[in-house]
Amino acid sequence: DEVTEAAAKAAAVRRGGGEEKNDVKALVETAIDDFFDGDRVGRFDYALGAAGAKVVPSQTSEPYTPRGAIIPTKVWHALGLDAGVGRAADALSSQNDFGRCFAFRGAEGRLTVRLSRPVRPTHFSVEHLHAALCDPARNANCSSAPRAMDVVGRSADGDVVEFGSFSYAASSDAPTVQTFAAASLGERVDAVTLRVKSNHGHPDYTCLYRFRVHGDE
Repeated sequence: DEVTEAAAKAAAVRRGGGEEKNDVKALVETAIDDFFDGDRVGRFDYALGAAGAKVVPSQTSEPYTPRGAIIPTKVWHALGLDAGVGRAADALSSQNDFGRCFAFRGAEGRLTVRLSRPVRPTHFSVEHLHAALCDPARNANCSSAPRAMDVVGRSADGDVVEFGSFSYAASSDAPTVQTFAAASLGERVDAVTLRVKSNHGHPDYTCLYRFRVHGDE
C-alpha cells in the first residue's frame, strides 16, 4: 500500500540504495506488523485508557505547539478539536496511527497516569516507531523517540516510590516495544509518572507512542 511503498523508499535511501526494492519492502512490512502487533507483550497494561487509566493533566507536560502556530495546542484540545498533535491520552491507547503520539516540547517531559487499579509494578513498556518506518515527511521521526527515562509511583498514602531508570533504543535492530524491569518491587501504587530526561536528537519535541505499566495486584 501507499504507506509501505513510501517507507520502503525511505529505508532504501537511508541504507544507500544497496538492497533490492522487494527486500526493503519485506523489511518494512515486517516492521509494520511489529508496530501494530505490539500489544503482544504477554502482560496486562494497567495504564491502558480503555481499561480505565487516566492522564493526570496537572502532573503531565503540555502538548507540543508547532513553531508558527498562533493558538497553543492545549487550547485546541480543550475545545475538543484536532490540532494535528496528539494528546497525552494517546500514549495510553492501543490505537495509534503513524505520527499520532503524545508529543511534548523539547527533550524533557513527563506523563503521569492514574492506573486502572492499584498495582505493584514489576515492568514498564515504552513504544515508538520502528526505524524502518521513520519518515520525517510523514511526521514519523525516530530522533523524537525518548531515550533516558525514569519512573516514580505514588502510593495510596502519598509516598513516592522510585522504580528505576531506563533507556529506550531507537536503532534499526531494536524492537518497537521495549520492556524494562522495575528496580523496586512490593510497593502498591495507584499512579505513576514517566519522566523523560532526553530523546534521540530531535531539537523541537519528543514523541511518546505508548507507555504501559505491568504488575501484580
